[in-house]
Order: sequence, then structure tokens, then C-alpha cells
Amino acid sequence: MDPVTHLFLPLLFLFSTGVVNDKRREKLALLLSPVAVMPDIDILIGHRGVLHVPLLVLFFSVVSFLLARRYKRVFAALLFSLYWWSHLFLDFIAGGIPLLYPLSNMCFGVSIAFKVSFSSGSLPSRVSVVPPRVNVVKHVGFNTTHGVFPIATSFGVSCAVFFLLTLLIRYRRVFQRSLFLNRLQRML
Repeated sequence: MDPVTHLFLPLLFLFSTGVVNDKRREKLALLLSPVAVMPDIDILIGHRGVLHVPLLVLFFSVVSFLLARRYKRVFAALLFSLYWWSHLFLDFIAGGIPLLYPLSNMCFGVSIAFKVSFSSGSLPSRVSVVPPRVNVVKHVGFNTTHGVFPIATSFGVSCAVFFLLTLLIRYRRVFQRSLFLNRLQRML
């Protein structure tokens, strides 16, 4: 999965569901959002998989909650965990993660396919749902072409646009007021 999707899909979820419902939480959600991309830095150390292990994420989630309780920052710990777990989930459904690393380098993932076949008419003639299947990938590495890692895909850009639209809708009154004040100042 590309970094833009990892960054904006959790933000879109948080802002559109109302989990982030005040200015302080909004700032914290935006400030911690790079955690959603952070697990992919393990490619820089030469071995993808180290930061994609669920047991490691569980360990850091527990540690962050223990520290958060002590310093009364539970929402920050929740965001930290949500961003990291969302990264693993998205990679799990987009190709696989090394569930058993360092015991095994095999990646495991789930692939869900929905097929729609069309006849000569405009309506679907048949809809068949293929049940989820577990993909076992026998290598650790990005699904890339000639070592190229995509920074953004069309899905990631769509997530970014929908997130920005969510912010625009949330703050439409602020934008409307500022546009009105700008027009008023020009008139004076």
C-alpha cells in the first residue's frame, strides 16, 4: 500500500466519524498522523518486516497506553495504536505482512474479490462474490516493479481528496466568513 493511502485513510476515518471532535484532538490527530506511514521505514534499514509484525505493534500499543495513563494522554496512545494497526491492516489486505517474523519470512494476507459480469445490456447479468482467500507470499518485500515503490496511487489520492473535502465541510463556516470578510474589506 502506498504512503499517501496509509496517511489519509485513517485521517479520513477519524475526522468523518466524529472521533476527532474538538480542536485539541484535531491537532493531535494531525500531529501523530505520520505514525501511519512510520512502519515503512523498515525498508530503509534493509529488511521489510521488522515494523510490520503484529506482536511488536501489540507490545508498543500496550507500552504507549501504560505511559499515556501515567501522563493522562490516553487519546494520544489510542491514535498512535490506531495509526500503526491501520497500517498493518491495509498491508494485510493489499498483499500481506510477515505475521510470524522473525520465525518466518513468509507474508500472509487476505484477498477479497468481487466480480461483476455484464451481458450486452447495461445492467449486470450476474453478480458473483468470491469468498475471501488467504494468500501466502513466500518472500518479504514490496510488490514493486523493478524496485520502484509508489508514493501515491489513485486510491491514495482519492483518500486525500476526500479527507480535504471532509475538512472543508467541517470548516465551511470559517471559510465562508473569511471570504465574506475579504469581500467586505475590498468594498471598503
